Amino acid sequence: MRRVLLYFGVLGCCTNFAAADTVGDLAKCRQVRDSLVRLTCYDNIAVSPIGPKLQRVAPPAARSAPIMITRATLSSQVTNFDINVFKPRIELRLRLKNATTKVVVAVGLNIVIKDAFGDEVVNQNGKLDITIPVGQEADGTSFYYWEDNQFIADDPYSRLIGAVEAGTARTEVRVTRAVYQDGSMVAF
Repeated sequence: MRRVLLYFGVLGCCTNFAAADTVGDLAKCRQVRDSLVRLTCYDNIAVSPIGPKLQRVAPPAARSAPIMITRATLSSQVTNFDINVFKPRIELRLRLKNATTKVVVAVGLNIVIKDAFGDEVVNQNGKLDITIPVGQEADGTSFYYWEDNQFIADDPYSRLIGAVEAGTARTEVRVTRAVYQDGSMVAF
């Protein structure tokens, strides 16, 4: 009988959506001992609908770039002394396509990596020496990486590892400039 009264008491306090105090409601639900009643309490907390800031929007139409990233692969690498990996790290490997009329020998990049919520974890500029023949694709022979720093809890590795291993990390890599084999340079 006591559980039933507790159930209706909790249910009653959480169904008043007009004056819902989410933080207060969470605190009340957290104190409920019975797991079913506690779950029901949480389910009955009023939550405002997703506002425009949280709605998914289609990405803007990609403009045709003369040098494009065709693949950006994120992976985690554990310590492996045999291949000279001395700390756990996240690696980013790139494949690019050259749609220009000249051989590309290097590119400047802007690299953004976001977690599942769309929050930026990494936003940095970089350079990549890579030879890409006209009209062809090429894999970078070098790669970007972020190592685990055991002394810093909020380093890029620590913020990336969960999303990379879960497959929810998203990369946005943009070519910002290029150097051609003839020595000329162009910015995008």
